[in-house]
Amino acid sequence: MGSSVRDQSIPHSTDYLQPLTWVAANILQRPPITESEYLSKDIYFNPFLLQLGNAYLGHRPVWNWLTANTALSNTGGIRQPAHKDSRYDHPLFPYYFIANIPLCDFSIENGATEFWLGSHAHTTSRDQRMPASPEDIAPYPGGSMDDPLPAISEEAKERRMEIRPPIQPCCRRGDIMVRDLRTWHAGMPNSSTAHRVMLGLGYQSPYHGNRTMHVHLPTSQKHFFQGNSGDMVEVRAKWYDDEDELAKTKDDTDFQTRPGYVA
Repeated sequence: MGSSVRDQSIPHSTDYLQPLTWVAANILQRPPITESEYLSKDIYFNPFLLQLGNAYLGHRPVWNWLTANTALSNTGGIRQPAHKDSRYDHPLFPYYFIANIPLCDFSIENGATEFWLGSHAHTTSRDQRMPASPEDIAPYPGGSMDDPLPAISEEAKERRMEIRPPIQPCCRRGDIMVRDLRTWHAGMPNSSTAHRVMLGLGYQSPYHGNRTMHVHLPTSQKHFFQGNSGDMVEVRAKWYDDEDELAKTKDDTDFQTRPGYVA
């Protein structure tokens, strides 16, 4: 899906982002949600995106995830394996999607995300690798030897390759890319000299049984986040009166959509 929130209020710099997690070629960080000058209704409550969410996930989907993602410059050759953001026997209906908003133009050179289009409609947890050792699950908090890993098995990729190979779609700053959570995807190398950054907003079906995941927001901006939600989306948040406490928390680094009825 390609809607657009292109606007001069979308910053070009990444200096305002608060780092949460570092990996070899990629940084996950929290957007500047404590500063009203960076809060745009067109981004956080885009009417076209929310209409899509209501049609695809069910009336009044739950917004419970927020992050920003930076593919570091000059990291050509470093990529993620194709994977799903799931570590349990996930539902086979639309239960969650991620809306990514590029803050710069995306190209193959600067690491446009790899997507295996159509994989969401033809996949189960059996397509994912199973852990062979405790070391396999160490990077994934809350996982166990009985849970599938996010990575897709080589056999499943080979079968899917014959039907529809993956692509790296190019898009412009301010576009919206919507990814059903079951879709296979991978972060790709950034061979350019500039960082590639995007926002990620996660929306859950109101029928999905996860009550534990929350978006983490400052009380100082509660009027913006609650005042604009209306009847189109539920803002399921943990609120922080102390912005220093919000800056220090890492509770929102664990993306876990496991429903309560799955042990």
